[in-house]
Amino acid sequence: MNTPGGIMIITYVLLSIMNVWAAFDRKWIPFCVSKSMLMPVLIGVYLQKSISVIPWVVLALLFAWLGDVLLLRGDKSARISFYSTRYAFTCGGFAFIMCHLFYILTFCQLTTSFIDWKLSAVVFLAYILIGKLFYTRFVQNSFGLDISTKIGIGVYIFALLMMSFSSTLIVSPHESITYIPFVGSLFFMLSDFLLAIGCKTNHAFRYRPWAMASYLTAQFLIIWGLLLMEVN
Repeated sequence: MNTPGGIMIITYVLLSIMNVWAAFDRKWIPFCVSKSMLMPVLIGVYLQKSISVIPWVVLALLFAWLGDVLLLRGDKSARISFYSTRYAFTCGGFAFIMCHLFYILTFCQLTTSFIDWKLSAVVFLAYILIGKLFYTRFVQNSFGLDISTKIGIGVYIFALLMMSFSSTLIVSPHESITYIPFVGSLFFMLSDFLLAIGCKTNHAFRYRPWAMASYLTAQFLIIWGLLLMEVN
């Protein structure tokens, strides 16, 4: 098996380190610059290394990049003032919903023939339960959120969980590399969980570095796993 590698991956890793460091030290210029560059670099990794490019993957990363850029305004310390925070939050959230949707299409396209549908049904119900608990804990009982915002966050949570669930559909019991995108999806969930804790406890700065580290790991594992599956 040929392991995907090259200068683009090294660039992604270095930018990720820079981004997490900047989040820890609250260095907002390097944080914003690195965050706005990471997804384009990962798109470059995928396009450079993929044997058969799946358009859904590229679209997922493009919308993730758009979400990253829009949500920079959600951090007032970023000092980007050409659009409102609420507009950025709404549009950024929609961009990530689209990111998850395109990952779902990708995983459904690559669905394995080894699926145990009874087990998948149990896993699906487990995801629904997780989503209900998350929504109840962090959204439903949160003050200061209007009903439209709560519905939007609920839609996002559902899209995120369905993305992770759909990644289980490509898992083959005899191929360990097929678990990599699934693990990546769990890191994606962890990232949003950490962000939710930060917002709920008013300690967003404390959790942001770990949320970014989880998010960047998630995106890399999903793409790396898909690339490895191509050459296996």
